Amino acid sequence: MLTLTRMNTAPTPRHRVYSPWGLSDDFFRPFMEAVNSPMRTGVKEVEGAYLFDAELPGFTPEEIELTIQDGLLTIAAEKKEGSEDEPAFATRSIRRSFTLEDIDEEHISAQHKNGVLRVTLPKARAEAAALRKIAITGE
Repeated sequence: MLTLTRMNTAPTPRHRVYSPWGLSDDFFRPFMEAVNSPMRTGVKEVEGAYLFDAELPGFTPEEIELTIQDGLLTIAAEKKEGSEDEPAFATRSIRRSFTLEDIDEEHISAQHKNGVLRVTLPKARAEAAALRKIAITGE
């Protein structure tokens, strides 16, 4: 069974919402975070593996870093816009981590196409237990 757990590594930017009913923007924050998630993800189970997709529009494969350590899969992307000599230099970055269970970490592969990163997570193969005969004793 695959368990993916989001590890919150960066605060979500706040969006100012003005309400005629006197509600503050903190009331709308959970809804805005769900709609404006910095990286949408999805998981699909196929025979022998899980397919994990992450939307990373505007990033090239060279700007994306995919790491795994101790069952923690981390996707990080950073894009520098402009040049360092210009005062309008800006950096856009995204980072999310997921906890993996029962995955063969040695055979994970990834592919980036049309702004979507697809990570293939092969299922760990359980070692087949050897046939063992159990002795039956009589009364």
